[in-house]
Amino acid sequence: MNPLDKILNWFSSQPSYIQTDLAGLSGHFHIDQQIDLEVDSEKKIEKFKDYLNSKSLDKQEIIRRTLFITRLIPFSFSGRDTEEGWTKSYDRMVKLKNRLIEDNRPTQTADNFFDTYEEKKALWLEACESWHELIEDELTDEQLANWYFIGT
Repeated sequence: MNPLDKILNWFSSQPSYIQTDLAGLSGHFHIDQQIDLEVDSEKKIEKFKDYLNSKSLDKQEIIRRTLFITRLIPFSFSGRDTEEGWTKSYDRMVKLKNRLIEDNRPTQTADNFFDTYEEKKALWLEACESWHELIEDELTDEQLANWYFIGT
């Protein structure tokens, strides 16, 4: 299995919430601007998966996309990959909610964050851990170089 297929399999195995958020977060910085421009989340996920589909790609394009995605995904995880990051997000949302209350504005976004905080935190931490395992076990620089240059 080539490296891009491994990434596609990893992405496809994630809960739909993670797929939606990750496609949205990373899509903003993605080389394929069609991913970012897509407003329908299901179509955005499909476009993200299409980018990872290696069926019609040559070996050089597979490694290019692999190298790009293996930097883009951790960048997208920023602040979601540690307990500390989630604590900071929580604290920021408390401040935002307080400001909204002071300004007599709706707090629904903040309320939604607090209502799903523990569930989303657990999903993100699990996704980040499984990503790190994939990188460490199957997509190290040495393994990528061996796949590209030697075919192993």
